[in-house]
Amino acid sequence: MAGRKRVRNPASKDMILAAAERVVTQQGPGKLTLDAVAREAGLSKGGLLYNFPSKQTLIQGMILDHVERHRSRYEELRGARAGEPDSAICALIEARKAAGIERGVGLAMLAGLAEDPELLSPLRAEMRKVLDEIRENATDPMVATIVWLAIDGLEFMELLDISPFDDKQRENIESQLTGFIESGCGAASEAKGDFK
Repeated sequence: MAGRKRVRNPASKDMILAAAERVVTQQGPGKLTLDAVAREAGLSKGGLLYNFPSKQTLIQGMILDHVERHRSRYEELRGARAGEPDSAICALIEARKAAGIERGVGLAMLAGLAEDPELLSPLRAEMRKVLDEIRENATDPMVATIVWLAIDGLEFMELLDISPFDDKQRENIESQLTGFIESGCGAASEAKGDFK
């Protein structure tokens, strides 16, 4: 009698990825082990290994999941501005405001970089794709590129927990960036930031 074919359950994968994010967020990227994630997910190690056969595939899964979620938010927001110039950069700013880089995923990216820089290949490809879309749709491609660098710089400072900006200051910066783009890359928006 032939054995039953096992099918991976997407809900199990999602549960494992969420558990991995919790481990990294609560304990740091150095504590991301298959045993720790299995414990956090309430699974046997075998159940985890069935979905993610190695730590590298788990980190890659976390990165791919982040890329897919970000792409979905970005495309939805861009669709709401269809046909408008600068819709790509404005959608990116809005997507970052809405969710940013989840700390657990960001720390997993750092762990991935330490483990194997190639694990970040999907993220590199997505960043290149977004940059190309932003530049193709921009009124001024160089200004849009600088705004993109600024918004991602804010995200990475927060990811590394080195940002000197509080929530209100960050909100003011994002408003200035959006205003800068929407005003045709001219004067900054009316909202003035307080950085004292």
